[in-house]
Amino acid sequence: MSTRRAHLEIGGMSCSTCAATNEDATGSVPGVIRVSVNAATDVVPFADGVPVDRDPDDDGPTAPDGGRGVAPDDEPTAPDGGVAVSPEPVGDVDPEPAEATMTRLEAERKTAMLVACEGELCGVIATADTVHESARETVTALRDRGITVSMLTGDNERTARAVAEQVGIDPESVRAEVRPEDKADAIEVIQADGSRAVMVGDGVNDAPALTTAHVGIAIGSGTDVAIESADVTLMRDDPRDVLKALRISEATISKVRQNLFWAFVYNTTLIPIASLGPLNPALAGLAMAGSPVSVMTNSLAFSRWDPKTDYHLLVTRPFHRLFG
Repeated sequence: MSTRRAHLEIGGMSCSTCAATNEDATGSVPGVIRVSVNAATDVVPFADGVPVDRDPDDDGPTAPDGGRGVAPDDEPTAPDGGVAVSPEPVGDVDPEPAEATMTRLEAERKTAMLVACEGELCGVIATADTVHESARETVTALRDRGITVSMLTGDNERTARAVAEQVGIDPESVRAEVRPEDKADAIEVIQADGSRAVMVGDGVNDAPALTTAHVGIAIGSGTDVAIESADVTLMRDDPRDVLKALRISEATISKVRQNLFWAFVYNTTLIPIASLGPLNPALAGLAMAGSPVSVMTNSLAFSRWDPKTDYHLLVTRPFHRLFG
């Protein structure tokens, strides 16, 4: 069986999620045997045809021997007899015949790209990320805590709003078609009024925003650059872990305040008694040693708490169980 190998240059491909999405989408095309995406060059062997290769000295994709060059980019070029793939209209190609199809695909949370063959519109390619099943649950829980959830994405407006609707994000909190260099600026705008933003991301494009945010949270399956730029790294790619991280931070501060309170009450009560004489000095020393022991015991009890639920004081837990 003869094969034809096509090299696809994809601009803006910088995160593992994008690469996996394109592998899945291209691999579903009839005749495709294997797809390998390395965020720089896509290699797609086909079942029939003649071997083709890309000219490394050419800035745009070329396909000698009568083959086809494919360029999914903002400003794609298509050599004679080639194919150009773009999310924007290519040259003088009229996108109107595919407008209804693109609208339908984008309403289904897919990113649609036009395909032009020899200067004529010949099809539409759509890719999509799978929304995690716990995403809506996490967004709802965050909003119940009084936290405003926003979406920053480079996708088009229709696709972004469709995804936002699925996970429960308000349309006015969606910022679509945001270029990588503008994500950090968007975070600065959010924090301009004194608000504290928590940025969650996994790609190279998210690194500046992760650094700019008050707290940056990187997905453990994301890129090394994102992980290095973030303050917190989640070990899994489950959105619920973002909520767990917030619960742990809030519970830790609550535990610190408890320890300070009890230490203050302990010392302000017993020190005056010891100074006035009613308390034996030996007993006063023993009582003083009990202060750090009580603080340590209170802190160790923290280990039995499960961050799947909000943290509450021991004396208030029965009331939360009864009244929610």
